[in-house]
Amino acid sequence: MWAETTLSYQQTFERGGKREARVDAARASAEVVRRRREVRRLDLLRDVQTAYAEALAAEAELLIAEARFIAAESAQRDVDRRVRAARDPLFARSRAEAITAQAEIERDQAQTGAENARAVLARFWGGSSDFALELEGFFAMTPPKGAGAAARVDLALLEAERDVAIANVGIERSRTMTDPTLRAGVRYLGNGSNVAFVVGGTIPLRRYDTNKAAVERALAERNAAEVDITADRIVREREISRLTARLGSSALEAERLRAEVIPKAIQAVEQVRDGFNRGGFQYANVAEAERGLADARARRVAVLRQFHLDQAALDRLTGRYSALASSNLNAERR
Repeated sequence: MWAETTLSYQQTFERGGKREARVDAARASAEVVRRRREVRRLDLLRDVQTAYAEALAAEAELLIAEARFIAAESAQRDVDRRVRAARDPLFARSRAEAITAQAEIERDQAQTGAENARAVLARFWGGSSDFALELEGFFAMTPPKGAGAAARVDLALLEAERDVAIANVGIERSRTMTDPTLRAGVRYLGNGSNVAFVVGGTIPLRRYDTNKAAVERALAERNAAEVDITADRIVREREISRLTARLGSSALEAERLRAEVIPKAIQAVEQVRDGFNRGGFQYANVAEAERGLADARARRVAVLRQFHLDQAALDRLTGRYSALASSNLNAERR
């Protein structure tokens, strides 16, 4: 019995642009990865901006709490003198002491909140929270930045995902074409003294397999990607309009508080304290005036805090720092 040995080589010839479709899909997928990195960097910059605004607001709240505690201590000393002079009853001293204790508790809580906010901010660079913050930027309100050419980062990601879906449509359509396979080889017969050349080939018939379902699914994914792009534009424009309007409202309220309410509250405190020292008012009037001033200042800080948080959200939507995110990516590639 003699064995037969065959050495053959076969090659499949792709038709319908299968290779080009795979190349397009690979390039589109690579673009999606790059765009997603840009989006993540913009998200990180927004988080840093938000943490910075929170830290500044906490520092401003600490200043208000410290001022209220100092005012409460000063009022308590005045009440104590009046009680010793028998000009006020003993319960006035007790009330002043309670208000001072409450102000001290609020001061301590504000100090803890400021330390925690600085610690959250410091975690972005892995540093210590033992640093000081300048509040000039917090009380300064810059006008909102509008959307420009740099605001296309998120839209570019959606467009890249749509391109992947389009490339997948091309891949599935190319698969409707059958690929012939040609085969050629050498067959050794018997003891190897006889040699035959073998040539053959195959062509899949695919009588019932037309890949129609896969093509329809790819088309549906492409259409969904188009809808996502349209919806993103509408939602983004609406959110930008909403934030811009709220920024303007917050800026107006903060400025009116600074120019109209707080000066009047300070004047009221001075007038009540002067009348209290002359015996014309009770300590309750002083406490009420001090509380009104503290509330006005706290309201302004709350409005400014929301202003800067909305500014961070608007900057993220408009891609204000997209050039910075892109430059970091380019530096990493180099």
